Amino acid sequence: MYIIINPISGKGSSLKIIPKIKEYLDGKKIKYKEIYTQYEGHATEIAEQNKNKADIGLIIVVSGDGTLNEVINGWYPSQIPIGYIPSGTGNDYAREMGIPKDPILALERILKKEVKKIDIGRINDRYFINVASMGFDGEVAHFVNNSKLKRLFGKLVYVFGVLRILLSYNPKQVKLVIDDKIHKYERVWLVAVANNRFYGGGMAICPNAQNNDGQLDICIIKDITRLQLLRLFPLIFSGKHIEYPMIEKINGKKIEVYTDDRFKIQADGEIFADMKIKFEIIKKALNVV
Repeated sequence: MYIIINPISGKGSSLKIIPKIKEYLDGKKIKYKEIYTQYEGHATEIAEQNKNKADIGLIIVVSGDGTLNEVINGWYPSQIPIGYIPSGTGNDYAREMGIPKDPILALERILKKEVKKIDIGRINDRYFINVASMGFDGEVAHFVNNSKLKRLFGKLVYVFGVLRILLSYNPKQVKLVIDDKIHKYERVWLVAVANNRFYGGGMAICPNAQNNDGQLDICIIKDITRLQLLRLFPLIFSGKHIEYPMIEKINGKKIEVYTDDRFKIQADGEIFADMKIKFEIIKKALNVV
């Protein structure tokens, strides 16, 4: 068993969790190797280097969603099961999967080795497990990832980011090609493509998304004023935003997104930018416990 740990996730909460995990495993005489990430992208490198080793029957990730994303990008297509103990700011994958917040309860669940197969999404040459989104949302994620406030205020920094970007963002013309059908929009604020329901610390952007149905859920926020968007924002946590006419919901297996400007894109909280984006669902890609 290998344990990949991000020591700075959740304001260092991983370092508080690990002694409890080690004590439990030692008490059960379970052998393990712990590996600490040292820089951005390191978890992907660790996963790539170890995914084919014969002695690994299980990998456990102690981190937030961003590091879990890195691990998946290095681990897939390995079918060795992945377990997850949440220690980040948003912990949306744990929320989706019903993983306990208590690290020992999460560990006990992992050690039962009740394997589930789940889908993952691909965006260009990267993979994601929760939600990839672009536009207003990508700008907010960029603000959050680069903000010193994240360490001080945790989840509240997402609210700060929304309020700040709301004042400066200009909606874009977007063309979507979803399973070969063309959709054109004039004033798009956000396009979210979801494998799971949650992102951003509990926002149910695609409340009907399921990670085992072989398709991606798409939420488009369009033709809306800044004030309307501000009023809509709290409803995203409950998923009630989808009842409003400025929200369009579509499902698809392959999605292409075109815009005249470079979109800032977030995938499980990791940021990049592009003008042409391709999504695809990969069915039953991972074994998770």
